[in-house]
Order: sequence, then C-alpha cells, then structure tokens
Amino acid sequence: MIENRLMTADGRETAKLYWSNHLSGELPRVALPGQKPQSSAYTRAEFRLNVPELLASRLTRIAKQNDLSMFAVLLAAGKAWISRLTGQEDIPVTVPVYSLTVPESEASNRRLVVRDRLSPEQSFRDTLSQVKMTLSECYRHQLFPLRQIEEELGYPGGKGMWSAIAFAMEDLHLAEHIGALADGSHEAAFVIGKREGELTVAVRYNGDIFHEEAIRSYAEGYLYATEQLLDHPDRAISEVRLTTEEEWSRIVHSFNDTKAPYSGDCTIHELFERQAAENPDHAAVISGGSTATYREMNDKANKLAALLRQTGIGPGSYVAVLTDRSVEMITAVLAILKAGGAYVPLDPGYPRTRIETILTSLPIRCIVTKASVMRPFQELTRKLPNLADVVYLDVPTERPGPEQVQEQRVRALWDRITEESFDWVTAGGFISSYDGQPFGEAEVAEYRDRVVSLARAAIGPDSSVLEIGCGSGLISFELAPLVSKYVGLDPSEKMLERNRATAEELGLQGTEWISGFAHDLEGQAEASYDLIVLASTAQFFPGYAYLENIVELALRCLKPGGTLLLADIMDLRKKDEFRESLEAYKKLHGTESRTRSVPDYELYCDEDFFYDLQADYGQIGEVGVLHRTEGFRNELGYRYDVVVKKAERVGESAVAPERAHAKRKTIWTAYHVDRQSAKELVSGAVPDNEAYVIFTSGSTGTPKGVVVRHKPVINVIEWVNRHHGVGPGDVLLFLTPLCFDLSVYDIFGTLAAGGTIRIASDDEAKDPERLLAILRSEPVTIWDSAPAALQQLVPYLRMNSAPSAAPAVRTDFVSSC
Repeated sequence: MIENRLMTADGRETAKLYWSNHLSGELPRVALPGQKPQSSAYTRAEFRLNVPELLASRLTRIAKQNDLSMFAVLLAAGKAWISRLTGQEDIPVTVPVYSLTVPESEASNRRLVVRDRLSPEQSFRDTLSQVKMTLSECYRHQLFPLRQIEEELGYPGGKGMWSAIAFAMEDLHLAEHIGALADGSHEAAFVIGKREGELTVAVRYNGDIFHEEAIRSYAEGYLYATEQLLDHPDRAISEVRLTTEEEWSRIVHSFNDTKAPYSGDCTIHELFERQAAENPDHAAVISGGSTATYREMNDKANKLAALLRQTGIGPGSYVAVLTDRSVEMITAVLAILKAGGAYVPLDPGYPRTRIETILTSLPIRCIVTKASVMRPFQELTRKLPNLADVVYLDVPTERPGPEQVQEQRVRALWDRITEESFDWVTAGGFISSYDGQPFGEAEVAEYRDRVVSLARAAIGPDSSVLEIGCGSGLISFELAPLVSKYVGLDPSEKMLERNRATAEELGLQGTEWISGFAHDLEGQAEASYDLIVLASTAQFFPGYAYLENIVELALRCLKPGGTLLLADIMDLRKKDEFRESLEAYKKLHGTESRTRSVPDYELYCDEDFFYDLQADYGQIGEVGVLHRTEGFRNELGYRYDVVVKKAERVGESAVAPERAHAKRKTIWTAYHVDRQSAKELVSGAVPDNEAYVIFTSGSTGTPKGVVVRHKPVINVIEWVNRHHGVGPGDVLLFLTPLCFDLSVYDIFGTLAAGGTIRIASDDEAKDPERLLAILRSEPVTIWDSAPAALQQLVPYLRMNSAPSAAPAVRTDFVSSC
C-alpha cells in the first residue's frame, strides 16, 4: 500500500526535494511521430482497440493483486515501447494522481510526470522494477503542489511541464482526471478500461497532428510490444519488434509490390542526355541568380568528362566530388558518369580525418573540387598515394593562384619573437614541441651547420646569395663572409634592424637587409643570384600553390646553373609518426609537459612535390631530396632538405631519362576543361556498373560505403516521375547535401523529367526564412528533404499564412533513414 502522508513541514521538504530531483534538467520532448505539421490547435479524437484475448487474460490475472499492479505493467511496457520507437532513453510520461489515496478535497494536483531513464540494453524485468519504483515514489509524494516546482523550473502556468504522451486507467484514476488529459496538453493519451466485459485501450489524441490510421498502428504496436515483453521479460527492450507479423508483411510485401516496366538497359546520364536533345533551351539548373540550360549543362559535363577520360577515368574508376552547392556540383557528377566512372560525394563540412578515411577506403585517383573549397584539405592531395589528379573547376588559369599570406599577422608574430627572445636560440624561434622549452645550443648548431654545409657547395667568393626568411641571421652570418653579396629578406623589420647592427659590428661588406615576404621576389632582378636559401621557411607558407609560385620566382632570379636550397622541409610522410611521438611524450610526462599538438597551419610536403616540379618547369635541371639519416635526435629529424639546380639551358636536365621520376600528381583547372571538346562521349558504362558510392557513419562511427549501380536508380527515378507526374514544368528546390542519398533523385530524377533544379546555396539551406522566401517568390513545385528540414519552416509559415503568400509547391517528398 502506498503511504499517503499528511503535508507536515518535514514531509513538504522531502516531497519538494524529490520532485526537484525528479524533474531536474530540461524535460525532453518525447512524442509519437506525427503525420501533420506540428500545431497548437487541438481537435480531440479517439480510437479504441480491444486487447487481444490472451494478453487480456494475463493482464486480468495480474489485476487480481490490485489495479495498480496491472497499470504498472502497462506503463512499463508503454515506456519500453516508446523508447524503442523513438530511440530516446529519457522517457517522461504523464499519469493522473492515484485517486484511491487522495481525497478530492486534499488534491492539489490532478496529474504527475513519471520520468524514467531506460537503457536499450536493459531487460523488461529490470524496466518493470524501475518503473514500479518510480511510480510508487511519485504517488508517495503526490500531495505536494507541483505548481511550486513548475515555477522554479520556469514553466509559467504549469502547462509546459506536461509530456506529450500520457497513460491512465479507469477505476484506478478518477474520470474527471482522465478527462483532463484531453485538455490539449498532451498529443496522445493511452487509457486502459473495460467495455462490455472486454479490456480495451483507448487512445485520445490530437486530430490536428495524427491520422487515425497512424494511431491504430501505434495502439496495435503498443499491445504487440506488451505481449513480447511479458513473453520474454529477460530480453533487452532493444529487441522488441515494433510491428505485428501481419503489419510487417503488409509493409514489406504489399507496400513494396511496385513491379513496373522501366528502362533497364539505360544508364543514369543517358536520361539527362535525352532531355538535353529534346529540350536543349529549357532551364536545367538555377543557382546564384543565373540559369544554365540543358544544352549548356550537357556541354559543360561533356568537356569535363573528356578531361576525366584523358586522365584515365572509365568504368570501374572512382572520382571524389568535393564542392559547394553550385552548378559545378551538378556538372561534376554528370561528367563522372559520362566518363564511365562512379562518383564519391564528400561534404566540405566533414572533418579532415573523415574525408581522409573515405578517400583511402577506395582506389580514388581523382578529385573534382574547387580551390576555395579544397584549401583546408590541400594536404590530402599530396598525402594520398592513389590520388593522381585534382581538377579545380573554379580556377580559370592554367594553375591555381598562390594562397594569400596574412602579412600583418606574420609580421606581428616575428616582431614579437624578436622582442621576447633572450639569446640566439630563442631569436630563431627554436622552441621544442615536446616540452615547450628552448632547444639546446648544440641542437641549433647542428641545424645551422647542416644548412651551411649544403649552401657552401653552391657558392664561392664571387657569389651572390639571397636568403628568404633570414630571421635572426643564424645562417646569414655564417655565409655572408664567404660571398661578395648577401641579401637577407624577412617580414620583421625589428629582426632586420638587429641584423644590420650585427653586420656593422662584424664589418661585413656587401650585405643588404630587405623587409618583405617571399612573394616580393617579383621585385628582384632576373638571373641575379647564384644561391637562394629558404631555411625553416616553407612550413610557414599558406599552401602548395604559394610554395610552387616561390620556386618559380626563385628560378627566374637564379643564374643558369644556380641553386635553390629549401632546408628543413617538414616531411608529410613522417607527420603521423611525429604526431605519435608527441602523444607518447605527453602520455609519459603528463599534462604539465606543455607538449603541443601538430597544428594544421604548418605546411608539410611530400618529397614528390619537388620531383613533380621538375616535370612542369623546364628551368629545373636536377632535384635532390636529402634525408636526415644521422643526428637530429629531436623534431628536426622528421624533416628533410631539398636542393634544386637550375639548368644551364631551359629543358636541359642533369638527370638521365631512365632515372627521372614519373609525375605523381597533376593539377587541372577550368582552363583545361574549357579547351576540351563538347562532343558526346561513349561512356562505356552499362546499367550494372557502379554509379556512386555514398558513405554513412556506420554503426561503429567509421564511415561505411554503400555502392549503388545505375539500374536501381533508373527504376526509382522512373517510378517517382511516373507516379507523381514530374515533368518539364516542375522546379525542385535542391537543399540536401550531395552525400545524402536524397540528392540522387533531386539531381538525376529532376533532370530525367526535363524539370529544373533550383539549387539552394549553403547559406540559403541553413536559413528557414530565406527558404520560405524562395518558396513564396519562385515557382518551386517540389520539396524533397528529411523531416527536420521541413519542420523548421513551420514557425515561419504560421507567421504569415495569407493566401497571397502561399507557396506554389504541389509535392513534398519527406524521407529519412
């Protein structure tokens, strides 16, 4: 028997503490999936279902103990079913007060929130025990006025505290308390009762949210789950089936009996090509205020496909697509299919580790992207061994332009290092990544001597030398006495002032100290230096295009036969090993070790980058990569040096042809695409070839690829277009990511029907007000998204529901997995 305490002072405090703990934190919204937009309107509706005879008999036997026992079983089963249905673990539901222990005159509450946190892996036996205890405690403290707790928790009027789902039982709860559950506070209330001797479940629900057919399915599912839980009380609640065998058969077999003829001998891109031939001047894609016709899109895709074919893409090839939401995205996937390959979509919002995992899980040899999108992932273009070609669709020139240097920030950094340095080690910025302490003098001297020894091989007394990023003069003051002219270039004027003073003290003649950056080489005279040195400098460059540009400028400034020395290059092939060594050091020495992580802003280079330059620049006679096989028992051991010799004559390599390195990576741009033929290709693809591979997170969190071939996509496209009458007059608002499978119909289904794709930009897709404005001002007829994307528009639709502002949308496709 539940104790019914009088509200003594101690009793009130105990009850208040209980409810404060029980309802602490935000109550999650746990609700049955609705079929209509969320609405504040409430139309009362009821569906009643007889409990199956065997289940009713079992529940009746339980009820012989008392009605509360049966209610506890049904409440526990209901919570387990809701958790299984919604995937949520924190399950609050509302129940009426226990009327048998509360005289109406003493009742300050009519209902209570019973809250349990359930694990999917716990058994129903444990769930029942837990819910019984919670229900008992709630009823034990039910005399305490919950309006006080509501006010403390910030629920004005108390209405917001009630859950979307309620449970009640006739004879256990007063009729007026049960009736109060239909006051609009709850979306669905399950009421157990009897009619003509039969045990029933009546669902009182909001007809403005649910269809009756859905409520029937929920009621049947609830009772079916209860049967399973009573039959197998020791099974995990995650094993409960949500549908009866009959319902399962209806869903799997009847609903999927969609056999119909379709173009099984066709490929996806051929459906688009048919429309391009029949309606060449019809709008195919609208993006950023501009429109591309079917003819224009077909020509663009054909040119890119021709370039891809030139790089070796064909049936069996995988090509990654990493772009923003733009016409280029549509062009890319069409072109890959036309070339015979399969596309692998990537989202620019993915972490770099996820993109790397996907790119290494398949033999992807080409990426179609944009320079503006690829910048955060540029290291991957050099790191991945299978990747041979990168196509930048937004670069009109032969090569991507150099990345921008944040000049003000760089100057401020090195000026600060100059001001804070206290010896020749710290002046050069030699701070250990392991413990945050300055390098030892012997370590810095080892580095200096190696660079100097490499430089000395390229100079003589009459030589002229330029050092880019001369810093504190660590290398400069070793080499300057050995040559006739020495120019130091550095962004820090404060550092250069020190160097000028030091040069004067040493009586060095022929030195010049210039404030500037590496790209200021453009101002230097052609063929004016025998040696150009970049020591511990390249890692601060903003990207590979910038580094390549500096090499090109340096070659122009070198005399024939001159040398470019790039010392202390961070080795991309050893980056992971270096990171692991830092983590091991930190683990050994604890968090106080001041060990830094490996930052993404430092430029790590694969040695093939420099060999590839030799294939692109006829001025390069020889490239030598020098690994540090001895000494350097610190982080400098994870670096290497590069010596680039300028040819005596352009195109004259000092390397024998049989020893020359084959080019590993090739950069293509819109410049190369535009010079291809727009003629249709014979792709060589057949309906059973792979069309695309979309990666999901997988049950373990590791990306898992799902391969889809042309034939089933054709089947879906033709069925949807036929069933929903999609045609040339339709405009689809494209707002799903390319890596979400809804995008497949959005692109290829719309184009196959001769319709128009209106691409929502990245900014538009995130802004419900802008999306609603598009729907109201543009002739969009089809919306396709996950439920959440459509749901976000509802509050804005309510704000302005005037007929004149009604969207033209005739079909909503709402899908989820």
